[in-house]
Amino acid sequence: MTPKPPTRKGGLTRARIVDSAFELFAESGFTSVSIREIAAHAHISHVGLLHHFGSKDELLLEVLRRRDSSDIAELRDGAHGIEVLEWALHVIHDNVSRPGIVSLFVKVSSEATDPDHPAHEFFANRYALLAESAGRAFAELFEDSPPPIAIEPLEAARQFIALADGLQLQWMLSPHRVTTYDSLVVFLRTLGITPRPVPSFPEHRLVAVAGHPERTPIQ
Repeated sequence: MTPKPPTRKGGLTRARIVDSAFELFAESGFTSVSIREIAAHAHISHVGLLHHFGSKDELLLEVLRRRDSSDIAELRDGAHGIEVLEWALHVIHDNVSRPGIVSLFVKVSSEATDPDHPAHEFFANRYALLAESAGRAFAELFEDSPPPIAIEPLEAARQFIALADGLQLQWMLSPHRVTTYDSLVVFLRTLGITPRPVPSFPEHRLVAVAGHPERTPIQ
């Protein structure tokens, strides 16, 4: 028997559940939040929530996919070289006004270092994709203009990603003392790369990618 397609009401309910889970996971991490707490926050019964999501693990992965695709994992289609790094800076700059997203990824990615964590594979794939894509961007830039220090493109990519993650963690602890965007721009300049300021970025069509191996990676 062919399953019925989801109704508009069902879609709205799922979205409300995901929003509630995002808020609670961002505040307390994955392990400290129960399905019953998410259900209460979403104004739905425990059984009703399980009708839409069979487990907390399944719900977490949906939260990560949605948030990653709608925020961190958006990239201009066909971008290369400096455009890729500028877009990464754009996303990081915007995250200042969306601390919940930063909190979610910092807390859950830390928990996901455990191989048995439901998001372990998601984050392992995500970081591999980010490093691969940023590595290609640095390779294109270094080919046009060799950096002033000896560094391989993939190593530059890994340092850029690690710096971004570490700075965002420090920003969560001391938001008035740390400016992630400015520090990343300084790092790029030490490699001979000068990105354009955020407001000057042109508008392009966006595609969601990271965390989904079948899509084109970002960065």
